[in-house]
Amino acid sequence: MKTILFAIVAILVATGGGALRQIQELKDFQLDEVVPNTFSQRGFNGSWLSDKEFIYRNSNGDYVKYNVESQSETVVLKAGTLAKWSGVSVTFISPDVDKALIRYATKKIFRHSTLSKFVVLDINSGNTYDVANAEDISVCIVSPNGQSLVYVKDNNVYYRAEILSTSEIPLTTDGVPGIIYNGAPDWVYEEKVFGMDSTLWFSADGSHLAMASFDDTDVKESSYYIYDDPHDPEFQYPKEYKVRYPKVNTTNPTVHLRVMNLADTTKWHELSAPEITVSDDHILGAVNWIGNDLGAMWLRRSQTGVTYQRCNVEAQVCRQMIAVNEENGWYVLNTPRCTKSGDRCFLLANVNGWQRIWELNGRDNIVYKSPEKYTVTSINGYDEFKDHLYYTAVPASAPQTRHVYRNGDCLTCSLKDKFSNNDPCNYTSISFSTDFSYFAATCSGPTPSYTQIYRTEGQELIADWETNEQLRTKLAPYKETQVRFLQVPVHRLFKASVRLYLPPEIDFENPDNNQATYPMIVQVYGAPNSAQVIDTFTVGFGNYLTTTKKTILCQIDGRGTANQGYDFLFSIKNRLGTVEVKDQIAVTRHLQETYSFIDRDRTGIWGWGYGGYVTSMALGKDYECVFKCGISVAPITSWMFYDSIYTERYMGLPLPEDNEGGYEISDTMWQHVARIKNHMFLLIRGNVDDKNSMVFVRALEDEDENLGQMQFPDEDDDLGGVRQHLYHKMDNFWNLCFA
Repeated sequence: MKTILFAIVAILVATGGGALRQIQELKDFQLDEVVPNTFSQRGFNGSWLSDKEFIYRNSNGDYVKYNVESQSETVVLKAGTLAKWSGVSVTFISPDVDKALIRYATKKIFRHSTLSKFVVLDINSGNTYDVANAEDISVCIVSPNGQSLVYVKDNNVYYRAEILSTSEIPLTTDGVPGIIYNGAPDWVYEEKVFGMDSTLWFSADGSHLAMASFDDTDVKESSYYIYDDPHDPEFQYPKEYKVRYPKVNTTNPTVHLRVMNLADTTKWHELSAPEITVSDDHILGAVNWIGNDLGAMWLRRSQTGVTYQRCNVEAQVCRQMIAVNEENGWYVLNTPRCTKSGDRCFLLANVNGWQRIWELNGRDNIVYKSPEKYTVTSINGYDEFKDHLYYTAVPASAPQTRHVYRNGDCLTCSLKDKFSNNDPCNYTSISFSTDFSYFAATCSGPTPSYTQIYRTEGQELIADWETNEQLRTKLAPYKETQVRFLQVPVHRLFKASVRLYLPPEIDFENPDNNQATYPMIVQVYGAPNSAQVIDTFTVGFGNYLTTTKKTILCQIDGRGTANQGYDFLFSIKNRLGTVEVKDQIAVTRHLQETYSFIDRDRTGIWGWGYGGYVTSMALGKDYECVFKCGISVAPITSWMFYDSIYTERYMGLPLPEDNEGGYEISDTMWQHVARIKNHMFLLIRGNVDDKNSMVFVRALEDEDENLGQMQFPDEDDDLGGVRQHLYHKMDNFWNLCFA
């Protein structure tokens, strides 16, 4: 089998005749092979049931219980049993896997929210128990002890005390679709705070239920039209849809946190925010159980200050565990991880300029875990018995990597891809068994993904769980895209991270040996605290560009992105659209001047969402024509049009006493539009648009910009239903630009 090599130091491509002929004999990637992607990878597909067993779905569609100690399998749910339901996903209710919650007939609402039908299956008897009479509901959660469930229907919460029954009672009655939300977030909290569809939290023993509610009565509406099928009489006229959408400096949802002892389903007890520290215009950032107490993280509206409280739910008394102020930036939201007993909690926070772990041990003294000059991206868990803290971290010296650590020692740094060429693994993730005796380690780069099962003690390999052998075999006849990682100074204190995808025939180590020059496309995202330059293996649009189109693809993480410390991150505070845009232009110019094989007359830039915004700003600030052309997909155009929670986190308020000037210079329509017309420009958007691209279009038309534009009816900014057409449109644009 042909070796797949994608590490920065792993490929040295000679340009001699023999090597070049060997490359030419291999296949190019075609656009219709990568969009939609026919080179998908599989990772770890298991869910741990206990310290020794997990359950997964096999290739036949059966659900199988796997014992890592005996390496034996037991089929617990046959695919045929599920055939009566469409689009099934299954949650097993107890370690005995004798019951399952089945979700089916799912319809998407927003990014995380859906409407689905649910049924409880008694696996042993085959009996089924519909939830909510098999009507559409938005959330359904089983208690940790597997004895009860709650669900949300039409923004009200209902409770089933016995899992194998159909008796349900309402816990709320004031819910109003689109206005009053109980147990499920409204749009802005779903999208910009919690990143999930539920705001219900059972206590560990299932005796109590916490609930966040949102009142959008005073939140202003945004509207859009759906056109659907013109031959359908129902859509003879387009339908208008409205959503409560708080924009900058307008009224936010009013949030409430309540808790109920389920022994008495008539009483909710409200846990109030500490208004003395976060004011009455606050944000609920996170909720978690701390033993029998409830933890709540409250933020000021500006998100520069946060208070984490511990509340006795019986006495309804809360005390502050910690307060953090980030006046030079913002608090990076994360949910604390607490022990079962509640005597210790761990959270991520700014410690001497780096995101590290704080330990709150119940005596209110703080212990800083994790090494210096590392960014901790997540806490994987804490083994109370052995006092082992597991977390994922990124070293400042290699921001493209990810590894899992145990009390400062790297647990995954020794992983190597024995299925290719023993290449070191640079990007890992881990799933631990319930008591940390075993773990599944997935390596996502630089070679194709693989998953192995290990015993934690001694890191003994138990099984090669997933090798992606079929993908490796499928890739063998194709040309290999070269990947290089660079760091380019952008400030006396900072360096931008760069990933280059190069055509296989380029001699990167000896640039002057190349006889040809190659066009380059900069693919930008650049949003605050994001990371695009990572050492993961992917097959996609970049492989098509580098092989079929002989085009270099470049990605740049400049100031404001993640994993290089808080000074680097906070450099864009109150000035979006400035230094992160400047870095894209400056680094691109540096690459053009450094590598003679880059064609500086055929360099373009494109991005999606925030990347579309950076693209527009970069073309508007490109005084030296570093870029010839650009594509902006679903861009933010003015921060005045964007949602309050995201925008105010980074930009404050557009007021004279706050950051009015910052809003002006960050606007794509402020001084920048006139210079965009010096470039070929394509704007792509869906009409279900929360970023008001049409105002940007008018500004471009006023400047007589030779604008290329593509609109997709009934598509939001994800453009999920038109991906193939989208990429063909972009491909044609690059052909025109680089002709």
